[in-house]
Amino acid sequence: MSCGCGGDATIITGGDGIEVTGSGLPNDPLVINRTADVILKAQDTSTVDLDMVGSGTTADPYLLEASMTANLEDLLDVQSGTVMVDGYAPDLDGWYSL
Repeated sequence: MSCGCGGDATIITGGDGIEVTGSGLPNDPLVINRTADVILKAQDTSTVDLDMVGSGTTADPYLLEASMTANLEDLLDVQSGTVMVDGYAPDLDGWYSL
C-alpha cells in the first residue's frame, strides 16, 4: 500500500501474519490487521510454575500467572545461612520481602 501524501510515497508492507489494506486516502484509510494466530506457550521451570489463561481477544486477553517455589538459597544474591528478620531477608542490594 502507498500514500501519495504531497510528495514521496510512503510504502507500508505487512510482514508475516500482517495484512495492510486501503490506499491511505481519507475515504480509503490504511487498515492494518493481524491475519495469523498469535501462538504463546507458558513453560515451567524447576522453580517457577507458569499458567496462561485467556483467548487473546480484547474481551478475554491473555493473562500470565507465575508462582515461585524456591528456597531462600535459590536466590542468587542471598547468602546461604541468612537470618530472616520479620519476614525480610538481606541481600547484596537491600532486602527481600518474603
